[in-house]
Amino acid sequence: MTLAATTTFSAASFSHAAQGTVSKEANYHAIGASDVNAIINQAENLSLNGKHVEAAVIWKQLLASAEKLFSNGRHDEAAAIWEKLLASAKTLFGPSHPNVALVLNYLSVNLLQQGNYQAAESLARRSLAISEEALGVDHIGNMPSLKVLALSLVEQGKFSASESLYRRSITIN
Repeated sequence: MTLAATTTFSAASFSHAAQGTVSKEANYHAIGASDVNAIINQAENLSLNGKHVEAAVIWKQLLASAEKLFSNGRHDEAAAIWEKLLASAKTLFGPSHPNVALVLNYLSVNLLQQGNYQAAESLARRSLAISEEALGVDHIGNMPSLKVLALSLVEQGKFSASESLYRRSITIN
């Protein structure tokens, strides 16, 4: 997805997006901490009212916002959103849902970027365990977690453990 427009959006904008009235090409990276909390609350309220699809759309758009922040070098801001999304994902989707694994993986990538390889390994292992439980051991959806875990091991000099993960990833492709 290309993020073409640069606009500041509020929680209300995310609501409109869930209803399909805001372009998917919009750039949601200019949101503040209070907006993040409001957006997550809105998604959780929608879910409680049985509007699970709308809640998931809002949640995914907030995830995209954090991705954009990270790609623009604003790693701390992205991590703050991912931390909140992690708690929200457990509430919205359940603790063993692939979205929980997805957010854990983003957080582990952020830790890799900061050079915190042991913490990245820990989160990547949690991410992979959840992903494997939800999707099965040989599912392609495990690839991001496998690769981040392998990279965190390489950075720590744990080459044989990393090699086995890379070999495993080749068999999944």
